[in-house]
Amino acid sequence: MRFGKAGARGGAWRRAACVASVAGGLLAGGCVTNEQALQEHEKEVAVEPAQLQQFLADKPEALQPFYEVLMRQGRRNQVLNNMRIGAAALGLGEYEAAERAFDEALAGIETIYADNPQAEQARSVWVRENAKDFKGEPYERAMAYYYRGLLYLREGDYQNARASFKGGQLQDAFAEEDQDRADFALLYYLEGWASHCNGDAQLAEDAFAEALKHNAELILPQSDHGLLLVRESGEGPIKQAAGDYQEQLTFAPGAQEEALLAEFTVGDHTAIAPEAEDLFYQASTRGGRQVDHILGQKAQFKETLDATGDALSTAGGVSAAAGLMGGNSDAAMVGALLMIAGAVADESAKAARAEADVRTWDNLPGDVKLATLPLPAAAGEGRVRLFGRDGAPLEGSERRFRYAGAEGCAIAWTRSDDPSDIPPRAPGSGGPAEG
Repeated sequence: MRFGKAGARGGAWRRAACVASVAGGLLAGGCVTNEQALQEHEKEVAVEPAQLQQFLADKPEALQPFYEVLMRQGRRNQVLNNMRIGAAALGLGEYEAAERAFDEALAGIETIYADNPQAEQARSVWVRENAKDFKGEPYERAMAYYYRGLLYLREGDYQNARASFKGGQLQDAFAEEDQDRADFALLYYLEGWASHCNGDAQLAEDAFAEALKHNAELILPQSDHGLLLVRESGEGPIKQAAGDYQEQLTFAPGAQEEALLAEFTVGDHTAIAPEAEDLFYQASTRGGRQVDHILGQKAQFKETLDATGDALSTAGGVSAAAGLMGGNSDAAMVGALLMIAGAVADESAKAARAEADVRTWDNLPGDVKLATLPLPAAAGEGRVRLFGRDGAPLEGSERRFRYAGAEGCAIAWTRSDDPSDIPPRAPGSGGPAEG
């Protein structure tokens, strides 16, 4: 990069001001200039074409753009990218790819980074909150376990399915405040279903009872039911940054279908499926996380620097003017130094990164509806459609689905949109590599 004379002088002044401020003990955390707006951790790495080709060789063609981003963004976004790949693969019927992606996402979620350079960097006021490895908000982590559990159900592995749904409940419980903790009715219901299919009647009864505590509208399966019907609708929650320094993480609901319930038809049987879970509710009731405390400290530090910079600049200007008018060169020099210190504080306030992390798992649904029916003896096709609050079917909401016929249990999963119809990069995750 080339600089004109003004740019070179400006860079030199900022470097000199950094040295002067640190030497004078004005700042304890270092000095960051405006040229560093895009920090190193946000840049994607370049990948050799041969290495990329080898990595993509065994990946489903439709998912290769997502895998390329996974490779370029590395560990910082590994969990996020695997979550997105898993949901997209499930929508495309690429079940092995979905299983691998969610297995890798869960492995990342369950790894604890308690004392390493990345965690220390994430706590720094000079680094954006999104420097940390993405683990997701509790509702995102819970949904990763939900999808892995559905895939276990599809394979008939009911014990691992139950363990996965219980793992999602644990993630939902990771909040500091007591209200709305571990209230994911969807996961309790599915835990009960896995136990029902595994022949564990008492475990199923206990889990279903817990599900009803959190959602009394749920309809429990009858003893002869073996077909689980899942309907996902709408778009998942949207993360937003708010506050004077963008330090507050807030949520907005994604686009929704105004559906009160779903109706499944399989052969001569029909089942009504109420809403089992509202993802926006789960996102917006996750309060009291440690990250809020960290971001609050960063915002307070930034606010203090802002005020300090203003005060120093004002005092410096007054002192310098008085010294020049009175012929007192010492007073003028002190005033000039105060003005420089004020400018440094202002620059440092701009550099302190209080912004909330808005990286988002963006191919989640807005809600999930559940029903159960007896499992037909032979495979076939069923139908699902959504009904609004006025009792009328929603136009364009009907979907057809295939189900397997057999003894035991089976699952039919449908969705209102295509979870693979998203950009290769998640919101807030960074941009393409340069060069």
